[in-house]
Amino acid sequence: AVTALGSVGRWPSPRHRLAHPRRRGSSSMLQLNPKHHRSPRLGERLAPYQQSPDASRDRFLVTPEPPLHPGPPPPGRPPKQETLTVPLLDVEPAILEAAPDMWSLPQIAIYSHYACVGMVNGLLSQTLLPYCLYVVHGQPNTCATVSTFVNLPWGFKLAYGMLSDAVPICGLHRKPYMVLGWGMLWGGALLLAVLPTLTLPLASTIFLCMTVSYLLADCAADAVLVALSTREAAEARGSLISTAYLIRHSVNVLANGVVAFCYNGPPSGGSFSWGLTTQQLMWIIVAFVGVLMGASLPFLHEAPPGKQLSFRRRCKQLLRLLQQAPVWRLIVALVSITTLSLVTNQAQINANAQWFHIEPLQLGLSACFQSLMMAVGMWAFKRYLLQASWRLTYAGGILGAQLQKRDAWPWYSTRGGS
Repeated sequence: AVTALGSVGRWPSPRHRLAHPRRRGSSSMLQLNPKHHRSPRLGERLAPYQQSPDASRDRFLVTPEPPLHPGPPPPGRPPKQETLTVPLLDVEPAILEAAPDMWSLPQIAIYSHYACVGMVNGLLSQTLLPYCLYVVHGQPNTCATVSTFVNLPWGFKLAYGMLSDAVPICGLHRKPYMVLGWGMLWGGALLLAVLPTLTLPLASTIFLCMTVSYLLADCAADAVLVALSTREAAEARGSLISTAYLIRHSVNVLANGVVAFCYNGPPSGGSFSWGLTTQQLMWIIVAFVGVLMGASLPFLHEAPPGKQLSFRRRCKQLLRLLQQAPVWRLIVALVSITTLSLVTNQAQINANAQWFHIEPLQLGLSACFQSLMMAVGMWAFKRYLLQASWRLTYAGGILGAQLQKRDAWPWYSTRGGS
């Protein structure tokens, strides 16, 4: 205001002076007395200041506090979305029924499925490498390629899940795919068990088909388990999934123990005086899957779906889901960590085969220890960490795994390998 008045070319007369209010509790700053300034040249400049001293002080010197109960945001400015919303359920979570008893006859097939996944995954993953190296005497580079070839279907689980979501069989989305997947795997294991001789191309092809089969069933079972977990109480949410994976890793310990102590004989290049052949190991899969899934899968209850969505609508839902910050951040973290952890040295297989002559006993015991740690971790998560921050839990697990690798690998390379 002083600058504006000085631009007229003269100071105002005493009767046009600026007031200096000295009231108790008021500001000591110069304030304009709007009653006497009527200059045409100052009209536009002083228009915003033509207020009483109290109003001017409130406008320029006092910062208003935000309201205690802010109203809705103005139109056109949606609030920043940080909470994950999954618009895939046909009904609201508030009106869903309580989670069923997973040990009852209509639901026991889900836990039986995860037990079979643990057995099949343990036997197939730990049998292929000794079979390639010591039974058919393949080159280490060939065996590494075959192992990558057999595990290739793990990269297409998203496609299997979209298939079961969008293409129902007999009006159902989950149970038919579980029946189809376990039926195909049981047939492949039976074919391997009855063949008198196996070649590496034939065995690797059947192993690949078996992997596709149980992953197809696994994606459908995962979808059932996730849907049931939404019906859990808030204080216990996550216990169904942790129980299922605790069963899987516990049975995986058993499967790796079978490979370590029953596949370490002369037929597979082991040091024991006796041992099972590859075909005889497949009979374990035939019996285990046939008994558990054959006895429980027919009784699995799946409610008929309500609203049917086309494949195009499912893809749009997936696109909206991927645009949410909690989803794409987690995907970026998982892809980055998985990609970095899969960077390995293929010369490791050559060193194990030619320098150390690693037997199925060492391979099975190593995998058995890893599965045991996974089972213990799932138990600890279910027992103590259900209500903990998943970010801290995940970060602690990643850092702990890297520290374990850093400390355990030098010990293994200097003592365990020799």
